[in-house]
Amino acid sequence: MAGQPRRRPNLALINRRPRKGGLARDGTWAGWARGAVLALLLAGGILPLPARAAQLFRLDQRYGTIAFTVSNLGLFRSRGDFTRFMGRLTIDPADPTATRIAVTVAASSVRTPWPQETAMLRSADFFDVAHYPDIRFQSEQVLPAGPGRYMISGAMTLHGRTRPVTLAAQLMHDARDKATGRQIDDFIVTGTLSRRDFDMTADRSFISDRVTIAIHARIILDAPRGG
Repeated sequence: MAGQPRRRPNLALINRRPRKGGLARDGTWAGWARGAVLALLLAGGILPLPARAAQLFRLDQRYGTIAFTVSNLGLFRSRGDFTRFMGRLTIDPADPTATRIAVTVAASSVRTPWPQETAMLRSADFFDVAHYPDIRFQSEQVLPAGPGRYMISGAMTLHGRTRPVTLAAQLMHDARDKATGRQIDDFIVTGTLSRRDFDMTADRSFISDRVTIAIHARIILDAPRGG
């Protein structure tokens, strides 16, 4: 839709999920745990909060994005994103498979380049934000899928429906902040959702049922102690 006039605004929607796992890129459980954290879904930077046995992280919207793309008439694509979301990720270094991710997105924060389309997406025909203000995701499993890659599975609640979702996460960049000693990892999480699964079927004649999502997440981990 970008750059092309049309008689009627087009639509879009979204969603995705987590996984669980084994060893990480560096072949250690600690490395895997780091990877699992990065794989965190629903976009956002993740900053550490006070932790004990298990480490708790929260999403930081300054470093994350949740975007989506949908095809219109098979000829061009509509793009949009969400501007408000929050989430938590809990990791137990002693048991990486216990990683848990919980994310909440404000449906009313959906945004596209076209004001009319944005209003349409917020209406009862699509997200119906007046009745379903939140989009929620709860992870169930995080599994390694190769060097720097993870599969995340979980349950997503959208438009009053809860459905299983699986997303793919890939580590794009990792580095050590020389000033703070913290490990910083950037992940891209991708997946495909079906509008029909969430009973968002308006305008099926020209808007595709398949919606592609792309999430950028940044994980910031405390510097290791004693070395």
